Amino acid sequence: MTAKSYASAPNLRARPTATRLEPPDRSAPNKWRGKMAKIEVKNQSSLGMFWFAGWLFTLGYLNLGFWRGILGLFVWPYFLGSSLTGE
Repeated sequence: MTAKSYASAPNLRARPTATRLEPPDRSAPNKWRGKMAKIEVKNQSSLGMFWFAGWLFTLGYLNLGFWRGILGLFVWPYFLGSSLTGE
């Protein structure tokens, strides 16, 4: 194979010289638009606020100390229930 036939082969092209990278074209339509499901993020903080308010109420109502107050952060319904039933 000579140099001339090698250069004229149909699937061999000369490599382009190094050029500056251009930013992507943002005006082109997004090919995925409408095909992917939309992601919805819902904030469900009402239960956490209820739990925090119940814990604060239990601390004040039962006059719990520091360590029992920390334990009450997780089990305040038990502390409140046992106090109201008289156990």
